Amino acid sequence: MEGFLWKKARGVNTSLINRRNWKRRWFVIDGQFMTYYETFDQKKGVPVNKKGVIPLKDCGFLMVAHAKMQHCWVVRHEDRRPIYLNAESENEKFIWLEAIEKASKMVEGEVKGKPDLTPYWAALKLDPAANPTLKQIDRAYKKAALRAHPDKGGDADMFKAVTDAYEIITSTLDEEEEEKKYTHLTLKATIKKGPPGVGFGMVVVEDPKNGSIVVKEVLDGLKIVGKTDPEELELKKGDVVIAIGDDDIRSWPLIRVVQRLNNFRVPIGGLVPLTFDRKVRVDGEEERDEKPDFSEDQNPWDETEPVFVPPQPDGEYEEEPRETAKSIFEGPDEGYDEEATPIDPYPNENSNGETVRATSRSRAATMSRNVFKDDTESMAAKIQELTQTNEDLEIEMNEAKEKLAMAEAKLSGMRREVEEANQTAQDCNERAQHAEVEFQRVLLSTEEYHEARRQHHVAPEKREPATTTSKNLKEARDKAIAAVAATDPTGNMLRKWEREGESAEDKLKRLEARLAIKGLINLEQKGSAANKEALKMRQGDLQSRLNPNSRLNHSDLRSKGVIRGARSGMDESSAKIMKKRLNQKLKYRPNHSDLVKGGILRPGAKGRAYGSRAV
Repeated sequence: MEGFLWKKARGVNTSLINRRNWKRRWFVIDGQFMTYYETFDQKKGVPVNKKGVIPLKDCGFLMVAHAKMQHCWVVRHEDRRPIYLNAESENEKFIWLEAIEKASKMVEGEVKGKPDLTPYWAALKLDPAANPTLKQIDRAYKKAALRAHPDKGGDADMFKAVTDAYEIITSTLDEEEEEKKYTHLTLKATIKKGPPGVGFGMVVVEDPKNGSIVVKEVLDGLKIVGKTDPEELELKKGDVVIAIGDDDIRSWPLIRVVQRLNNFRVPIGGLVPLTFDRKVRVDGEEERDEKPDFSEDQNPWDETEPVFVPPQPDGEYEEEPRETAKSIFEGPDEGYDEEATPIDPYPNENSNGETVRATSRSRAATMSRNVFKDDTESMAAKIQELTQTNEDLEIEMNEAKEKLAMAEAKLSGMRREVEEANQTAQDCNERAQHAEVEFQRVLLSTEEYHEARRQHHVAPEKREPATTTSKNLKEARDKAIAAVAATDPTGNMLRKWEREGESAEDKLKRLEARLAIKGLINLEQKGSAANKEALKMRQGDLQSRLNPNSRLNHSDLRSKGVIRGARSGMDESSAKIMKKRLNQKLKYRPNHSDLVKGGILRPGAKGRAYGSRAV
């Protein structure tokens, strides 16, 4: 296909809105490539100055909207930049899109007409150069089919490939054998193009089998100006257009042929030399079967036995004796039964005076023509073909059943996997809930442990009864380790502790120290039941840390001796860490100059906020 299109130039900022550099180019689609030229020379009939080539293999296109270019689309590739094109009209746009789509799906090296049978011969393990016969092809197909049959442990895809190869090869050979019965005649004629509605005076279509351009109808407006040999041929329906001038169009699509003969290339009244091809049988028309000899006024579908009339010799002949004729009509058992009454074949008069004649027994309807050997062979071949077709259908049905069974098995397996995944999710949720409960219990046990340590450093007269014994302490640590194992089913955390040379109990002690530093453990907590319930409520509510009453302040630390060297319930390392953090917080306490710079205090108004009034 060829013609003018508007193409958008490439470069920086080539969006449809910002650039207006659309140029009119001459485009030609040949195979899987789209070549565009600067222009087209009408006098010479050739394109001028090739500008570039656009590959169309596996490309896609998308219609886009544009303010001025009303018939615009874009050709896209995965690894190339998009190409924006615009047609002259809506009809031309869809013609070009159809041609581009056909070129993108075309197989590389595809040629109209005879297909490439090389992979199919290889599937049957035959050499086409040896010209194998049909029997050899059938034998090779049976061997390959038995090897690849799924019931014999073969591959289903290989079996399908072998079957397809056999069908394609046999059908192609049959077409070639049928083609040998025909010869081709060539008709060259110069046709004058008429006004719109008449054109070249014929209607052409594209043959879906081989893509040839075939004359579908010859109109009355056909004007043949000149004609070469053979002059006795006339253009008729079924002729194939094979050339336009010197251009061979047997590989052209119909769209390109129409573009080649449009008003731009061939104006009204122009003369175009066309070449047509016609297929004619070598032996002329098909011969009919010879008619058998029938007697005069004999119906071939008569239910009675047909009578064959042999040729009579010239001259007179004697009449057959009555005794001979009588023996023809005798029954098979009349010569052996004495009581049997013979049948008189000649007319007699009954009691009413009517003439009576004996007739032969009626038989089934038969065709009177002879059955030849060729008919028997053709019927046997047809029966064999139907039998093979039936076997192929049974094989396909078995393959379909196997695929259905495999699909059902896969479906049941997927259902089991989904059920197992749901069960696993439920188990994980339950384990997460148990781990949360164990974590809360560990926090409570840890608080009891710290209470016991705190009571140990209090004077005996002020000491309250301990709420945690050594047994409870061991249980608290066991629960903590169990909680860690519940949250880490693989056990990597416990193994990591062991690898670092630190036991699980030591790790628990460091965890308790961190809880104390972060304020999760209140050092003022006493051993009473009311305080324990309050501790449980605070530990169950994660937002309780935001409550100032549940956090440590500076006075609490001073009262417990954390600051200024007094005794405390913390170990020395934890106290140092807490003191360091408090010093960092106090270090960045804002002074008067910082408040003035921030606009909180007014210059000269020390101790009062900006905008406040002294009382």
